[in-house]
Amino acid sequence: MSKQIFELTPVRRSGKGRTSPLQLAFHRVAVVSLPFYTQYTACLPAMLLREITKAHGAEADLFAGHIEFALEFIRSQRDHDVYKDLTHEASFADLCLLPLLRGWDETDMRAGLDAYADRISAPDREFRDRLGAAFDSYLDALVERLHGYDVIALTATHFQLVPSLLLAERLKSRYGSTGPKVVLGGYLASIENARLLLEQHQDVDVIVYGEGEDVWPRVMRALEQGRRKVVRGSAASFRNFFPKHDDLLRQVARVPWLKGRFAATLEISRGCYWDKCDFCNFNAAYDAVFKAHAAERTLAEMDRLEREFGQRKFQFTDTAIPRTLTRHLIQQDLRRDWDVFLEIRPDFDYYEYEALQRLGTIRVQIGIESIVESHLDRMNKNSTVGDNVRALLICQQLDIAPTWGLLINHPNETVEELDATLERMRAWRHLPPPKYASFCELRVGSALDQQRDEILSAPVYPCPAYALLLPLRPECADFVPVESSDQPADPERVSRLKLIQREIDAWQADYDAGSRLLGRLTESGLVEISDRRRPGHEQIDLLNEHASAVIRTMANGALTVEEITALVSCSTSAAQQLCSELVDAGYAFWSVQRRSARPVLEGLVGGLIAAAAPLPERVS
Repeated sequence: MSKQIFELTPVRRSGKGRTSPLQLAFHRVAVVSLPFYTQYTACLPAMLLREITKAHGAEADLFAGHIEFALEFIRSQRDHDVYKDLTHEASFADLCLLPLLRGWDETDMRAGLDAYADRISAPDREFRDRLGAAFDSYLDALVERLHGYDVIALTATHFQLVPSLLLAERLKSRYGSTGPKVVLGGYLASIENARLLLEQHQDVDVIVYGEGEDVWPRVMRALEQGRRKVVRGSAASFRNFFPKHDDLLRQVARVPWLKGRFAATLEISRGCYWDKCDFCNFNAAYDAVFKAHAAERTLAEMDRLEREFGQRKFQFTDTAIPRTLTRHLIQQDLRRDWDVFLEIRPDFDYYEYEALQRLGTIRVQIGIESIVESHLDRMNKNSTVGDNVRALLICQQLDIAPTWGLLINHPNETVEELDATLERMRAWRHLPPPKYASFCELRVGSALDQQRDEILSAPVYPCPAYALLLPLRPECADFVPVESSDQPADPERVSRLKLIQREIDAWQADYDAGSRLLGRLTESGLVEISDRRRPGHEQIDLLNEHASAVIRTMANGALTVEEITALVSCSTSAAQQLCSELVDAGYAFWSVQRRSARPVLEGLVGGLIAAAAPLPERVS
């Protein structure tokens, strides 16, 4: 990609519901997004920040460093594959760049960093050193390009924090007190973390904690007064701002192989509408509440980008896509031919997946997290294993590629739950498999955070170099890795966690080899099951009338024993016997109702979900 910056014309808005231009002492703003934000996407926070600063009268230029650096560094397939890991695992990227931070001591810190890298299977030393040297050179060149700007605005997720702090250090080292002011925002976990960062990193002038839409005037006032401070964010003007991809797409078009992979990044909503999972702090971490744009506004922008730039690949950053999108797609009878990635909760119905397919080829990340009922209940997921399995069966039937993962090593997860997870992983190889297992983090502001003192009674950093980022505090545990020195790992838990990682690979291999359990309705009304759970081997099972009725009905929702009794007109004991036979055959399993917690039978057979109900019934 060309090193040329994006020359943007300042936008000034005024009037009710809009921002008014400020009389700025700091007029030229460079908005910088650094690695390791995914290089094939637009960095939404940076693009929004550019629009916000322009709305207040600044000249705002965007530096897409997360794309530039990747294009410079990646020279082989191995580079590409390892670099991809850096955009998914914050610690991997940290370990490449921590040696560049001011205060690094090779004698005292190298051995600990290398040992930690080995323990978490991070990239090898050769790769880390090579990437660190390349980023060091990239920073030097970037600092020269930033000459003449009044303010450098940095947006930092987990993966961008160390690169952003390195740029702040390099700017102050190069230009001193007469150089540009540095403003840092992004995922900071808590306002306490923001204050600790500001205290420890004197090269940063202002830190924004929370959402940025409403805060730029306060940031400017702090800079003009020479006050280093944390500014608390807010977003009452959320709907006034929308990312503009135009100049970025013009730049991307100069690299043909990138253009075909590049996704424009949008959001319909921000914040989580459930916001009660015990491990999650999304709303708290951004000081946010759930809010949303009108679906038609987002779709109109996607239409424009396709019309003017040929852009057909999109991703949504929503924590969970709201149902307003599916309702709008159905009510307006919209159909597009796009490639769209989005995240949803597992409680979407079949017709809502069908509605999402009106966008074109969709890839969904589903918030499943567990396939054990007691674990889901403990995490307060507001979903059941039945919901999770049905979501996967729907994706299978509609040929949608689902991405999901298991959340493991929750502090309250029992060995019995780990064993139940392993048992189901081995039995359910015909379902779309998990892509990953994530270790549960202790996040500030989450319900789980109330156990922090117990979980991290003796906090330590896994390697001394992390002290260059933040002082050692338990409340920093989801921002930088913090462990407990007085709680040795339980061997039984460790062995099972390793087994789960291996079983994911085995599940993926079996599914790719054709493991399936599919039903078909015969002309006689009976269900015929093709059992290919053993790859390369098929067994046909024609169910009797009662079993067929249960399997067909259960494909669209769970059934209680009482409902099965009424459905097939039999005694309770006969219904219970029928349930046992279906469970023993692996065609069904026992779960619980989400609201009443009553036991229900859930189906495991794919291909039998009925078509959506008529539109008036579904969207009323």
